[in-house]
Amino acid sequence: MRYLIFIALGLLSGCDLSDKPSQINSSTELKEQLVKVNNEIITTSELDVVMEQTFGSYASLQLGELGQKKVLESIIIKKLMAQSQLALMSTDEIYELELAMRIHRDELLSKRYIQKNISPEPVSDEMALSYYEKNLADFGQKTTRKYHLVRLNISKGQSPDAAQTVLEQFSDTADWQSLSINTVFDGQTVQFFTGHQAEKGLDPFYQNIIAKLAVNEASDSFSLKGSLIKLKVVSEQVNNALPFSQVRTKIKKSLAPLQLKKAIQEDAALLKKQAKITHYAMD
Repeated sequence: MRYLIFIALGLLSGCDLSDKPSQINSSTELKEQLVKVNNEIITTSELDVVMEQTFGSYASLQLGELGQKKVLESIIIKKLMAQSQLALMSTDEIYELELAMRIHRDELLSKRYIQKNISPEPVSDEMALSYYEKNLADFGQKTTRKYHLVRLNISKGQSPDAAQTVLEQFSDTADWQSLSINTVFDGQTVQFFTGHQAEKGLDPFYQNIIAKLAVNEASDSFSLKGSLIKLKVVSEQVNNALPFSQVRTKIKKSLAPLQLKKAIQEDAALLKKQAKITHYAMD
């Protein structure tokens, strides 16, 4: 099964990606040749590369002579299939194949360029700490704010101004729950509710108001869906974030790709500055 999988992988990776003349000189190729498939030579170096790419380092030791012969046989099959397919292809199809090869070649070369030439600035403790302090909620800090809410339903014909005057009694220092029981407006008592801002289903409009209030501060009255409403924050509980020392390594690991991205962007800008690039109109 593994042998068949290798053949399939080989067929997908069998393109010559170089636009330059071969860097393998004829004397080396003749010295290393193992098999000649029509006009193409398979060398010991090619066999070694294929084995390492497919099975990892020390593949020759792990596979043994029999395993290496199977890999070589799969390379031969790949060459034969590639040659046969190329002979069947039209000029347009060959052109499309060459484009795909060029794109893949550029991708491989750019990745190697990054590996060999770009060294991102390491993530320092200061960088990690700055990120930590700006994103404490990501590390467990949570603020729970308890609120009280009073509401008067305004029916058609009732005076909003009169209802506003009633709710003005609900001040920063008043006991809203007791006051709501004893306050009547046009035959109805003031509705009283309590909860916390993180509860499910709480209207985002309410959440926004609660977030802006200090503890024991009442909001102004506001109209919403035919009701006059007022809010007050009555308590606040803060759960601290995990200590920086516990998350420092994790933060550095998460920021490392951003440092690499930054280094690539800086290097790319320099390459573009040094290059001569001409843009043509796109159809």
